[in-house]
Amino acid sequence: MSELDLSGTTSTIVTYPSGSIHETATVVEVLSDPREAAGGLLVITDATPFHPLDPLWPDQPADHGELLVDDNVFAVRDTITVAQRPGGPIQVDDQIDARRDEPDVLFLVAHVVDEAAGDVLTKGAAVTLIVSADRRLRLSAAHTACHLLAYALNEATHDLWRKPAPPDSRGHHDLDAAACVLTRHDIGGSTDEYRLGKSLRNRGFDTAGFLDGLSLTIERVNRALANWIASDAPVRIDRTGPFLTDRRQWICGTPGGTAEMPCGGTHVQRLGELSSMTAVASFDEPSGILTIRNHVHLT
Repeated sequence: MSELDLSGTTSTIVTYPSGSIHETATVVEVLSDPREAAGGLLVITDATPFHPLDPLWPDQPADHGELLVDDNVFAVRDTITVAQRPGGPIQVDDQIDARRDEPDVLFLVAHVVDEAAGDVLTKGAAVTLIVSADRRLRLSAAHTACHLLAYALNEATHDLWRKPAPPDSRGHHDLDAAACVLTRHDIGGSTDEYRLGKSLRNRGFDTAGFLDGLSLTIERVNRALANWIASDAPVRIDRTGPFLTDRRQWICGTPGGTAEMPCGGTHVQRLGELSSMTAVASFDEPSGILTIRNHVHLT
């Protein structure tokens, strides 16, 4: 299966950036899942509302849901990305070493279903794809909250820079871009890790002052997050096209300036969909890693 030729296929049309959780589609190919010795199938369709795990930036977990064909319902227990260079083997999930901007590389969304689905799923079959609405909403809320935390942290630490630093879209020195080394989302919120080492100090950030006043800074962050929720600001995704490989930009009209950054994930449509965001910080001195967990609740 790894030598299957997918040439002539276009990158998957994705509708999750607009919030879609239900689409009809046509099966492009059904492959054995090479990651699982116990079996399983990868179902590739021409279009999908399912958000896949991105192996290059695996911050947001994949959508789950159902695939319907005729009278059969199959659980979609994972959604991943597959890729293929012209004439090359199929690369799956974290095996992918191709870049999104690499010429002629095909990137596709694959839905992971049980092997039994192979009895009725064939190339060209019409299927209905339904994303788990509750999981999608919770992951979207966590992803939106994670971006907002970055902007709130940048605002709260703006005056701790002794040298000019590149600004975020709201005009504050971008500590998140300078120091974040890991970000992950789950259904209850997000976790970000920041390295507060010598390199950051050399760039002009007052790390000692930041740590001395950490509790007050986190209070400022949480006040900003609460104010932004109260504003019920709109959130949208702008994109250059409908395909998985097209660039997408997250945009939120927060009070005091528009927050925006490149993002391939899913988000809520208004901040009023969140009832609260609460950041909690801890610092591990031996590693120099600051961890901020943002707990998110829905209205």
